[in-house]
Amino acid sequence: MVDETAPLHHAADSIIKGAQFDNNLLCIAEKETIVVEQIAEPFIAALKAAGAVELSGLQVDCLSAAAFQREANPAHCGEATRPSCDRKITTA
Repeated sequence: MVDETAPLHHAADSIIKGAQFDNNLLCIAEKETIVVEQIAEPFIAALKAAGAVELSGLQVDCLSAAAFQREANPAHCGEATRPSCDRKITTA
């Protein structure tokens, strides 16, 4: 939670560093930041200044398509039902 009392650049830097810790191995956890509306735009600017990149919807779709594939599930007659990660993209 980031509110109007937070030092925005410090909060942004801490959030980015926290997400980078251990290459974000805790990937099953939600990655959400709640921000008070009146500081949302300045906080987004602080995130970008700290190195964050804002993706468009199309970029998210392209990244998701490249990073995740559907695997055949033998229990469903080969129907592609299980998502899997493309290790070349999701590990660095």
